[in-house]
Amino acid sequence: MTNKKAHEVDQMCSLISDMLQPGGSSVTVKHIVDIGAGQGYLSRALSIPPVNAEVLALDSNDLQTTGAEYWNDRFKEVQETQAKKKKKKMLVQDATAESMGDSPAPLIGSIAHENIFVDKDTLPAAIGKWIASQRAADVTDSGDVPILLTGLHACGSLTTAVLNSFLALQRDQETSSPSQKGWICSGMAIVGCCYNRMNSEEDFPLSKFIKTQPPLRLEVQHKHLAAQSTPTWSNDWTTHRLARKKCVYRALLERELVNRGFEPTFRSGRQVGRLNDKSFESWEKYFSLAIKRMGFDIQSETIPPPIIQDEETIRLMRRLELLHVLRCLLGPVVESLILMDRWLYLREELPEQVKVQMVNVFNQNTGSARNVALVVQL
Repeated sequence: MTNKKAHEVDQMCSLISDMLQPGGSSVTVKHIVDIGAGQGYLSRALSIPPVNAEVLALDSNDLQTTGAEYWNDRFKEVQETQAKKKKKKMLVQDATAESMGDSPAPLIGSIAHENIFVDKDTLPAAIGKWIASQRAADVTDSGDVPILLTGLHACGSLTTAVLNSFLALQRDQETSSPSQKGWICSGMAIVGCCYNRMNSEEDFPLSKFIKTQPPLRLEVQHKHLAAQSTPTWSNDWTTHRLARKKCVYRALLERELVNRGFEPTFRSGRQVGRLNDKSFESWEKYFSLAIKRMGFDIQSETIPPPIIQDEETIRLMRRLELLHVLRCLLGPVVESLILMDRWLYLREELPEQVKVQMVNVFNQNTGSARNVALVVQL
């Protein structure tokens, strides 16, 4: 786990732990659903002290879940080894070794994994199945089990799916009392990310307030801008310079293709996709890799890499860099609009007495660009 991810997991656990403290929640919550769990970093952290939760980790990617299960097994092995060493040390240090040997080990929760594409229908079904299995194993008592929904950087449209699912569960709980499911949703803490992967039609705007304003539509360019994080640039100028270079090369690529009679890529649908950083070591290397990725046959199309050393092109590259920086400065404005729309959506749909918050969870100086959590406690 990187330092950035460790910071995010630690801060998210602290936020959730505070939500579960007396006074933070009206009920005792020990069951947490981690949506978009990925490799399971947050899930594992929530299952051990101080939270000690029973965790359902959901992800739509089989490879991510397989990786998470592998690391869970390794994690358990380490936990068991450490517990044995600690117990042995206690036996040696204490004269009353026999009584110390009988002392209970720290409480540790469990983690269950499931691959699903989350929506307002699949999420309650997965939770119901999980709670039923917990009851069958005598892990969970009878009665309505309170559940907390969470997600650490739920990607693109997944955040919207979680918000819609949460509101659907809340409405269902208002109309079916007592709960017929055997569990209730008592809160949510979710941090979104990857605005560039949002569905413009369905994910924005969500709130009635924004919908009633003069038409606001997020195009692809807006969503990419929202994903920028200008406050973190000064932490790593090398990465920032490379990012500028990538934008310049992509713009020059488009110009060269159009100059050679090819249809603009926004019309043809051809995409370069993600290339590794070494692809940008030189213009010629980038150009060759990019046109291959876009499906051009170099031999039949005979597209020689253009030379970009002339004074006019160098001047154009500098102007493109400046344009990119100026555009990125608008990124926080677009992100704030998306976050405010999501907060308003929850505020409009939930009862007035329910607290809805936007919380700055992470320190952006660690590289955690998306640092705002939407927090609701029923």
